[in-house]
Amino acid sequence: MRSGMGLFLHRLTFEGHRGSHGRWRVLGCVLAVVLVALAVQAAAVGRDLVVTSTADDGAGSLRRALNYALTGDRITFDPAAFPADSPATIHLAAPLPVIRQGGVAVDGRGAGVVIDGGGMPEGDGLVIRSDSNRIYGLTITGFRPGSGISIQNHAQGNVIGGGPDADGRLAGANVVGGNEIGIAIGDGAHDNVVSGNYIGIHPDGITPWENETGVGFMSGATGNTIGPANVIAHNGIGVRAYSGCEGNTVTRNRMFGNADANIAWTAPACPQQSAPIIAGIDPFSRILQGTACPGCLLEFFLSIPGEENEGVYVGDATSDSSGSFATALSDLSGWTCIAATATTPDGFTGRLSDPACECIATDPGAPSADLEPP
Repeated sequence: MRSGMGLFLHRLTFEGHRGSHGRWRVLGCVLAVVLVALAVQAAAVGRDLVVTSTADDGAGSLRRALNYALTGDRITFDPAAFPADSPATIHLAAPLPVIRQGGVAVDGRGAGVVIDGGGMPEGDGLVIRSDSNRIYGLTITGFRPGSGISIQNHAQGNVIGGGPDADGRLAGANVVGGNEIGIAIGDGAHDNVVSGNYIGIHPDGITPWENETGVGFMSGATGNTIGPANVIAHNGIGVRAYSGCEGNTVTRNRMFGNADANIAWTAPACPQQSAPIIAGIDPFSRILQGTACPGCLLEFFLSIPGEENEGVYVGDATSDSSGSFATALSDLSGWTCIAATATTPDGFTGRLSDPACECIATDPGAPSADLEPP
């Protein structure tokens, strides 16, 4: 029994026998149909497009790969040209092609890839105006004015970065520093995820590489998630809403050293949600309590400036219908400061609270006289 395509080809070929001119016309049509079908099948399976040159344009360049990319394709980088232990830089003289196709991965894992926009008078680095794209393992810098990565045009389902591997390393991390805005999400973009990146800091977790803003929400950005596992540090502002606020969640990131604020909702349209208030920490039971918005998810972070573990996530709780919360945090001892964020049931994360500090007993049975701040 022939398949539908087989019957179709048989019928067209048979009917073409009625005349030589008709036969060749029909066979030509059949050939076109087959080529289109093969192209569609190839697009669905996806190809590996390998960047082999640091040149801004021409054969083997990232620009050429972005121009040729179809849905399902993966753009990778040849380690011979982009050694992982000695990253090579693509210096841009003009903006790269916009990612319009959807379903494209730009994957720098296993290579050392730097995209530098310092040679452009202005403009963004990677611009996404389609759905379900993935950006991994790149270093993006020099886009001033502009943003290192920009998600626009109601794009959804895009993932920037990757979570920690089995050893806790951010294997798919992008490093985004030295830009006006590290990652910008706007123009109605929604339901995108930024997870497991270094934003404003080098992968050593120490050396600053400031963006003016780490992650910026622009007009109409809704329902996007920043986290988990980003390190957002040493920017002017860590996460900022210029105009897009609704339902944007900031969760389980390590944030510290951002000069003006870790989270700032400066747009007039943003909800004027008060930060949580941590009333205190019991030094023996380690129970932390306070008030926040009703039914909100509280996330708690270590908050001693300059300490090695500053900004580390240590636990969460949910406030009751009156806004009260209480939870015990394990593995705390000595002089400890805790700050919190609150995320509403519809996904809006407000600014970080002021910290509450306490000397936590190493031994819960220790007398209170033994507890002294440093």
